[in-house]
Amino acid sequence: MAERVFVRSIRRVGFTGVTVHERNLFGVDDCARYPLFGEDLLATMRRTIPRERHDEVATCVTVSASKPFEARSRTEPSTEDAAGDDLIASGQRGNPTARGGVLHDMSEQLPTFDAGRRACGDGIGRDLRGWWAGLPAATRTALVVRDPSSKTDVPALARMLGHAVERQTETDGALRLIVRTKGEA
Repeated sequence: MAERVFVRSIRRVGFTGVTVHERNLFGVDDCARYPLFGEDLLATMRRTIPRERHDEVATCVTVSASKPFEARSRTEPSTEDAAGDDLIASGQRGNPTARGGVLHDMSEQLPTFDAGRRACGDGIGRDLRGWWAGLPAATRTALVVRDPSSKTDVPALARMLGHAVERQTETDGALRLIVRTKGEA
């Protein structure tokens, strides 16, 4: 994600005093340390990015910000909060069948991956790659993401993996995507 988009996303969710402290070049080999970048994506990057640019494919930024305390009036967490907490607390990030992982959307009869409030650093990229790999070619799927950075990263990941993003809509802070897995039916 571009730095300006990243900073805007941080501000949009209520952070203030956003300051970029440091910028460091990031290469293809650096990307390999993060779960979002699987072997297939890294191979595509190495194949399509000119070799002389392999050490400078992105810029890593260090940012600080603060978010004012918001008292919650509700007595119980919402279903989506509980699902995200369960995944993080239980250590089941890699298990897309865990609560908050794979759901079934009865309105469109599509297999649905609900990421809860997880971000890409929480393993969404890894989980989605594994989930998509287990589906037949050309399967229409629905994804629901709420984390601001994931709203940008997940559609990009789908396209980089060769899947078709057919539709994107956002309501009540949740981005819903319809993605057709790559290949012929």
